[in-house]
Amino acid sequence: MADQYNAWLRTLSPESVVAGTDELDRAYVEEQQPEVRCDVRRAPGMQVGLAFGNTAVEAYQVRLVTEEPIEHGWTVEIRRDGETEWRQFVVQDRIDGTHTRLTVRRA
Repeated sequence: MADQYNAWLRTLSPESVVAGTDELDRAYVEEQQPEVRCDVRRAPGMQVGLAFGNTAVEAYQVRLVTEEPIEHGWTVEIRRDGETEWRQFVVQDRIDGTHTRLTVRRA
């Protein structure tokens, strides 16, 4: 069976850590999660218009199997097969089913 995925995705999950000697002094960091295979497709114009109110936004649909908590506003990095560069996207929407479906836009 051929690989149904065309890219790799890694999540940068936000965490708050102690930044000094004071417990209340916190810093925001993004912890990189393990890479997973995914399928990335350009989102249809009508869906982009409904989600963002503007069809000029560069948005994509990402389909993957994961149990990782990926939330609205989180950053994900995607590298398509055959490319060497990771590109950053911001999660706009998540729908869970047999696969997890994310709607993302370029960061």
